[in-house]
Amino acid sequence: MRSPFRLLAFGLFLCLPLTAARAQTPVSIDPIDDVTMVEGESKTLDVRAVDPDAGTIELSASLPAFATLNAPTSSTASDTLETTITLAPGTGTAGMYDASVTAMSGGDTATEPFAITVQLPNTAPVALDPIDDVTMEEGESVTVPVRAVDPDAAPIELSASLPAFATLDAPTSSTASDTLETTITIEPGTGTAGLYDASVTATSQGDTATEPFAITVTAPALEASAELIGAFNVHKKFICFKVWPVEESFDLRDADLSSLTLSYGGESIGSVRPTHLAYDCEDSCEECEGMGEGEGEAEDCEPSHIMACFSMSDLQALFEAAALPESLAVA
Repeated sequence: MRSPFRLLAFGLFLCLPLTAARAQTPVSIDPIDDVTMVEGESKTLDVRAVDPDAGTIELSASLPAFATLNAPTSSTASDTLETTITLAPGTGTAGMYDASVTAMSGGDTATEPFAITVQLPNTAPVALDPIDDVTMEEGESVTVPVRAVDPDAAPIELSASLPAFATLDAPTSSTASDTLETTITIEPGTGTAGLYDASVTATSQGDTATEPFAITVTAPALEASAELIGAFNVHKKFICFKVWPVEESFDLRDADLSSLTLSYGGESIGSVRPTHLAYDCEDSCEECEGMGEGEGEAEDCEPSHIMACFSMSDLQALFEAAALPESLAVA
């Protein structure tokens, strides 16, 4: 009596694993890229849902009014459902929209979100107002106006190529406005004298406009006083001046033949340059007579003045009077 019972129980035990249910694989949707387009444009997006169990797939979508989820939106006895979304934004629809597609199958759901950005049509390109060239001295501060215009009122982005001492100030971007106005601040420090190329670029809806301009930085004028040494004598080869800085505006040891110019009556005599320089020399022009062309040396002292000697023949070409002024400005 016991043997048949044992065989029956063993047989039931062997059959149980063969009747276990297979796990269901969830439905999924391929990624949908974000979309950027212009009013009046039309685009088609691909949508693909997959259910490896080949169950019934149902599609639905959350879309703006100008978008349509096209047929087919359901499938039976197939592991894949492919369809499209048509986007056709009209006039007045510019903006950003959240959208999504949802697939359902056998109680499972999958949702794929994406964004739709609609821009105004680019009826006119972005433009920049002309920027004047700038000339300034070291230590000065100048503010330059910048104005960009996009008649479509599309977002404008500004960038600039500038020397280190110049800054493109905020704001550098705009939205929902046809004009962006800002400034450039230019503040060159000591030792920045020179000529610099600069430019501002405006970008809007893929269009760009660039406005170049130049920045010229000059070194500040170094003012000095000069006093005629000795009596004027047209028969001398040189005429010499004792030169010293006004209010310590510069170091005499930095002076050289190319940096000193005479001015008379407020006008620079740039065509006449000294032929000799000497530091701490006697107040006599005779020393110039024996000097070769060139510059003297300051050695290890701090000279209170220098002697600058000019060729008499150079000066006679500029002055017709028998005597020169006793006070000149030297820069």
